[in-house]
Amino acid sequence: TVFATFNDAMPFYQATGQAGITFRTERLSWIGSLTQTASVASVRADSGVRTIEDARRIEVLMGATGAGGTKAHFPPLINSILGTRFKVVTGYEGSNAVILAIERNEVQGDGSNPWSSWKVMRPHWVAQKSILPILQIGLKKDADLQHVPILHELVTTPEQRAIVDFAATQVAMRQPFAAPPGVPPARLAALRDAFDRMTNALERVGRKANSGTLNVSLVTTFALGWLAPRLH
Repeated sequence: TVFATFNDAMPFYQATGQAGITFRTERLSWIGSLTQTASVASVRADSGVRTIEDARRIEVLMGATGAGGTKAHFPPLINSILGTRFKVVTGYEGSNAVILAIERNEVQGDGSNPWSSWKVMRPHWVAQKSILPILQIGLKKDADLQHVPILHELVTTPEQRAIVDFAATQVAMRQPFAAPPGVPPARLAALRDAFDRMTNALERVGRKANSGTLNVSLVTTFALGWLAPRLH
């Protein structure tokens, strides 16, 4: 059985009627998701913004890849609910380009990036507090960001809560894996079981990373292509 991973916002794009969408995500045979890490709106430390209250007073340029992605969607959503003044600048070719634009001070922030990505891609920014997380969007707070508010805590009406619940659904399936439509139930159950055992094993490895030496035997392509990038 062939299976693949996708942009976790694909169902979000379909549900919001993005132009050019011809797929039906509900027809896929979904296997599992690697994480449910919250998306984080983060800004440069020298932007003048350290809190949501600051963002209500100061306009901040937020980089985005295109008009249809969560980097472009989340800042206006936050503006509409919290009265912030984020302004989206689109056209960057991927997350790396957005980060480079932040480094060059073309824009001052990113409206949708997991904190774990900042820790991997710009660890010195995190260590030096050059990039500041000011708001989370997701099902639960990042373990490292318990002091940073999550949008669910700040809504004031049932309508706002429904909107935020919908926006947070893409976080529930971050880094998803799926097989084609029509996979026999027994085979799909076996794939899901194998996926769960693999991710649980990786979590155990992560917990023991600083507690000694762990020897493992793996297929080379899996070790280099999947496991090694996730061992930090």
